Amino acid sequence: LELNGFIPDAALVLGGDGTLLAVARKLREFQIPLLGINLGHVGFLTEVEEEDWHPSLELLLAQKGRISQRMALEFRVEREGAVVHTGWALNDVVLNRGRIARLIGLDIVVDEQPVGPFRADGLIVATPTGTTAYAVSAGGPLVHPELEAICLTPICPFMSHIRPMVFAAKHRIRVDITRQSAEACLTVDGQVGLDLVPGDSIYLHRSALDARFITLRPKAYLDKLRSKGYF
Repeated sequence: LELNGFIPDAALVLGGDGTLLAVARKLREFQIPLLGINLGHVGFLTEVEEEDWHPSLELLLAQKGRISQRMALEFRVEREGAVVHTGWALNDVVLNRGRIARLIGLDIVVDEQPVGPFRADGLIVATPTGTTAYAVSAGGPLVHPELEAICLTPICPFMSHIRPMVFAAKHRIRVDITRQSAEACLTVDGQVGLDLVPGDSIYLHRSALDARFITLRPKAYLDKLRSKGYF
């Protein structure tokens, strides 16, 4: 996306949550506030419903509302001592099994403290914004999107007592794909996929670049969860 030196006051994003996530990744370095207009299905991340676009734009042009800061994750994949992938995620980074339905071996380390190896279908490393996506379906917690935390949710762990965990955003996470693991993959925000091999290490930490969402009307977080069918 080429802005040619022009930095707008805001960006209107027409689509659903997936469109908003993709645009947030493209514009992250510019820190442009985003206003999502829901033309998709759930639209949990978008601020405006389709039928309300006109009065919402009037509020925007009148400079009403506020900016909601959303923390994001940065990650890198190291293989045999070399960095082979890097990226930025607003929702989540998911480590998952490959094409064959076999468990993968994962070993989690938090700030050099071992959490312990386990086998599972995968692991979801989510931001608070991303807890309403894949993480909650896998049994993870719902976390208010403006908190700063890193949420780890195992996907169908096998014969393991490991549970979903929430860490302060200052912590650094390392996940090793064990040498005995089946093939695995990494998915960014449910949109970008990367192949992993046994022995890979994935390093994750809070990004210095937040996403910035425009909020026009005060609405309680629980009310939004209820309106979108979370309970």
